[in-house]
Amino acid sequence: MNNQERQERIEYLNDLIKKTVVDLKTLEEKRDKSKAKDRLQASAKALLKHDLTLEGDSWGWIPKSVFDAGISSRALGLLTMLAMNSNTLPISDKKRVVSRVKPTTILDWLGIENRGQSSTIRLLLSELENAGLIKINDDEIELVFPSISNVEGGFCKVYTCTYKRILEHSHGVVALNRLAVYVGVRSLLFEDKNGEGGTFWNVVFHHRSNGWIGELVDLPQTTVKKIIDWFIANDILAWNLVQNYNKYHNKVYYLSEFHHARSLVREVCQDLNSKKIMRVVA
Repeated sequence: MNNQERQERIEYLNDLIKKTVVDLKTLEEKRDKSKAKDRLQASAKALLKHDLTLEGDSWGWIPKSVFDAGISSRALGLLTMLAMNSNTLPISDKKRVVSRVKPTTILDWLGIENRGQSSTIRLLLSELENAGLIKINDDEIELVFPSISNVEGGFCKVYTCTYKRILEHSHGVVALNRLAVYVGVRSLLFEDKNGEGGTFWNVVFHHRSNGWIGELVDLPQTTVKKIIDWFIANDILAWNLVQNYNKYHNKVYYLSEFHHARSLVREVCQDLNSKKIMRVVA
């Protein structure tokens, strides 16, 4: 998508927001005129809070086949870190490798000063090696991944900006579980070739799939929920909180990468206009 197309998309979305809010005003006044103004203002503010100009960031990737390897959530988080620090070097015969890495190097990535935790990292590296996902040769680690053009079953994009935000807001090995859940979320999202999400559907995550993600990454559903709530509280992902159009009027989060906020806004507006949701709360 070039700059002109992106600008046209932004203008379209701004018009869509205006039209959606105008239509919502009538509905809110019918529901409860005394609360209509505040509710309408909250919905408008929530839809307008996103930066629609952001472009896509660099990314790494994890093959979805890793979810069948039977590894722990911490090991998956560590594998994600290795993938994000790997390179394809001519000297390595085009294999993905992480050079000059030791357990203490990984502790530095995690911001852990206590070298006593090296044993934890060694155990996780052994877990990954026993699962056939890495090969360790002194201070070089090879990722036993197929090339991206030959990967079967698809892959999960891991965006550099989001990866860095998780590490910046985490302290210690807790980051590994958070990275694992992020990869779990990414596994449920599809992007078309232009990275914009042509359907405006698959680049947006609905906070309803905690149990499924828990099974993928070997964590309890309650832990997955806490971590996704942490993503929201720390602005790791872009989000809107919406109220469903059903007899329960329950609330649910829609989430996306920050540079996919255009898709997020489009989907929220569409769901308002089709009466799948009542309003946007935040």
